[in-house]
Parts: sequence; C-alpha cells; structure tokens
Amino acid sequence: QADVCDVVLMAILCELRLVLCAFHLLQLWHAAAREELLEDDDRPAVERLRHNINALAQNSTSMGVILVTGPRELQWSSITVPIWREYCARHQLGFLLQQEPLSTGLSFEWAKPRVLIEFLPKTRWKYVFMVDGSSLPVKMGKSWVYAIKRHMRHKRHDNDKIGNRLVFCPWDCEKEYDDVYGDGACYGPLLSGCIFWSKKAKTLELAKTWYNGRHEDRSDRALVKAFQKMKDRHWDNVYYRDIQKEMGRSDSTFLASFAFDPKYGWNVRDQIHDYVAGHPELARIANTVKTGRLSQTEL
Repeated sequence: QADVCDVVLMAILCELRLVLCAFHLLQLWHAAAREELLEDDDRPAVERLRHNINALAQNSTSMGVILVTGPRELQWSSITVPIWREYCARHQLGFLLQQEPLSTGLSFEWAKPRVLIEFLPKTRWKYVFMVDGSSLPVKMGKSWVYAIKRHMRHKRHDNDKIGNRLVFCPWDCEKEYDDVYGDGACYGPLLSGCIFWSKKAKTLELAKTWYNGRHEDRSDRALVKAFQKMKDRHWDNVYYRDIQKEMGRSDSTFLASFAFDPKYGWNVRDQIHDYVAGHPELARIANTVKTGRLSQTEL
C-alpha cells in the first residue's frame, strides 16, 4: 500500500511540475510578445495585423502581394484594391491588405517596413511583392513572379553575385538619359513594385534597419531616404534597376503607378478612374465590386 501511495504521490508531483512548467512558458511567451511591441506602436493596430498574418499563414500559397494604402488614399484605393484582390485570386497568390496606421506618431507610409517586420518571420511565402494603392496590375493574365528572374536576378556581368540579392526595387529614373551615373538621372527606389526574398533571415534585418530610419528624418521623403541608407549599408543585398517601361509609371506595361501628372496635377483618383475606364478588363472588375464599387455609369 505504501508503494502505491508513493507512486500516486510521484505522479501528482510530476503533473504539478508539468503544470508549473507550462505556466512558466506561457508567462515567458506573453513577456516576449510584449517585448516585440515597439515604443511607438499603435498596439491595437499591430495586434490586428498579427491576427491577419496568422490567418493568412494557414494558406498554402508560396508567393503573394502586400498592398499598403492609407486612409487618405481611400478615394482611389477603393478602385485599386478590388482589382488587386482579383489579380491575386487569378494567380493563386496570397494577398495581405494593410490600410491602418501602425504607429502613433509617424506618417502612414512607415507602415510598409513595419508590416514587413511582422510578416517576414511568419510567412510561408518565398517572395513578397509590395505595392501601393496608387498602383495597378496592367496585365491581369501575367503573374508578377516573372520579375524575380528577369529583374531581381538580372546579371550585369559574369561575376555579379545575384544570389546575394534579398530585395529588389524599380529605380526612380528620368524618362531619358545617356548615362545613368554620369547624368545623375536616377534618384532612388520606387517603393511600389519592390520584391522581398522572405525566406532569408537577413531580409528581416534589412526591414528593421529601414524602419529604424524613422528616428533620423521626418521630411517628406524620409521613407525613401531611410531605404536608400539601408541599401548603402547592404549594397550587395539590395538591387535597383530601371524598368520604367514595365513598372513605375502611369504608362508602364505591367505595373502602372500614378502620382503627379501634367494633365491631372495631383488628382490621383481621377487619373486612376480614367485609366481603369480605358481598360475594359480592369473596368469590368471594378464594376462588379459590391462594396464601394464603381457604377456602370461611372465607367
């Protein structure tokens, strides 16, 4: 009988130890979760983003699109977001939409690197294509994945270490120039159309370095300047290429992006509206959206 009592007592103690261990691990997990929040995070917004990322992680897609567009862009993103959703569905791509600011004291644009910091460690996607709400996929039948081999892995010379590239962005260049370096014709990245190699751990480090730039500059182009500084520190890992015929301009053949225009000025909404109206396939998608859709009379 004493032996039986000893066995029962040992079982109870073992179970109690397991419970205490599980409780301790849970406490550590909660502490780690709190530590992951940054000092200027909008905590509820970041938690909502994490929920969306966790839900997306259940899908088996290997590539995807992150669309980052803020509240002030709603006039035109209400047109472009449904088109991007349809584009991703056609190509079986994952789709993450971020429309909410993620920090308490920064302009919305800083949501781009902040999204990546949350997304990259958790995603199953091999590569991420990040776009703005002021951009449109022109060729609905063509996946953006072609750009990995054609542009991100473009080999400039025999000794070019293309495997070191973790990030690619279209280069913001003048329409015409003779010598890209001699003429000073290119200025930095176009942040709509960037590709991130999400399976590499260092890509997350680059995103964090980019986001750290929020403390250094509060000018209008602070986000682009911070990206350029990140590239300067990791020259082999970040690559630009002038591909404006395909991406980055309103007349590009694959990814059309809209900003200031001589005809429309800064009226991005009307630019996008008229562009979609002139492309039957895009107009059809826009017209079938039930919530916030364009009516048939508008297009």
